[in-house]
Amino acid sequence: MRASLSVMNVLIKPQSGWVPPMFVLLFACTSFAAHAQASADPLAPLKRLAQIAADVDDYTLHMDRDQRHDDPSDDMEPATVLVKHRREPACVYMRWIEKPHKGREMLYCSDKYDGKIQVHEGGFLGMVSITMDPKKESSARGLGFRSPDEIGLFGLSRMVDDVRERGLSPQTSVRTINEAEATCLRFDGGAEVPRRFEVGARELCVDTQSGLPVGLRLWSPDGTLMEDSRFSMIMLDAGLTDLDFDKSNPDYDF
Repeated sequence: MRASLSVMNVLIKPQSGWVPPMFVLLFACTSFAAHAQASADPLAPLKRLAQIAADVDDYTLHMDRDQRHDDPSDDMEPATVLVKHRREPACVYMRWIEKPHKGREMLYCSDKYDGKIQVHEGGFLGMVSITMDPKKESSARGLGFRSPDEIGLFGLSRMVDDVRERGLSPQTSVRTINEAEATCLRFDGGAEVPRRFEVGARELCVDTQSGLPVGLRLWSPDGTLMEDSRFSMIMLDAGLTDLDFDKSNPDYDF
């Protein structure tokens, strides 16, 4: 409404004669109605982000994350990670680029390495790689764990469907993340998310201008903040190739 009033003041100012009051009133009402309609759907930022993701073949980003691993009593552990993610064939590569796990790498492709997750640590421990079976991990954790290719931007359509099916309405707020205004949607109703711990509430924040994701926070059922992630340097359709998801890549340490 503030923007409408500023334009209305210009119209009223007697620059070239009298402005009919009815025209001013009609203009103000139309502007207000348009603003109200645009903000009527609380899921609009999430739907916009899901549509952006639906048109993308691959992307890269940096993630800064503070996370408790399994229990609310655990300490928060920081991580800064480079992520490469391709839709088809489904592949994810992650590299930890800051301490305490600098040099750790994770690689997963649905059509390579028998569909198993490849992981190794940095430094001396990086001489040995381990593999994990996503299906066995899912069964063991029992908390909605999904394989790495099912998370990130490409999982947003499931989130939209989930909140629609459950009839969830978000609490909306505005935060400053990465020095930009972000619209945040918090959902308090038990949706399944792929984490090692049980999630009681989740909050997704998107850049108000670009519509891209800039933050994700997860709480345990008792209200403890379990994860606080910020996303930056997002590049959509980065042109990733098979080499980006190959252990023989000379830039990788597998």
